Amino acid sequence: YCDTAFMFNVLEHLNNRERVLTEVRRVLRKGGTLVGVVPFLVKVHPDPHDFVRFTDEGLRNLLGVSGFSEIIITPVGRGPIVASYSQSEFLLPRVLKLLVLPFVLCIDRILLMFRPGWRNAFPLSYAFSAR
Repeated sequence: YCDTAFMFNVLEHLNNRERVLTEVRRVLRKGGTLVGVVPFLVKVHPDPHDFVRFTDEGLRNLLGVSGFSEIIITPVGRGPIVASYSQSEFLLPRVLKLLVLPFVLCIDRILLMFRPGWRNAFPLSYAFSAR
């Protein structure tokens, strides 16, 4: 048995997620913690498969039906401009990406001053922990 299990960018590649999470819970000691990250607004990356993207609600539900509680989910990202940039950055040469990124971050920072709720509305991924 172990105290902590890590699952970084794994769940989207599993076709039998609930069964795997139930097994992870089984091998955790009482009070053990599962820590992980799942992508949300990222390109499809099969290796060999890429099945799903989870919302906060979907991830919370999956962890709950797999027997976890004390679920904490944190969106990772900035705002709508960074989310848009992350979807299109592969179109830019590396040098342009580096030149454009400071402007993207600045515009998002200004937007988020007026619309702070947008910070959680455009996640690039979700970090989570559950016991």
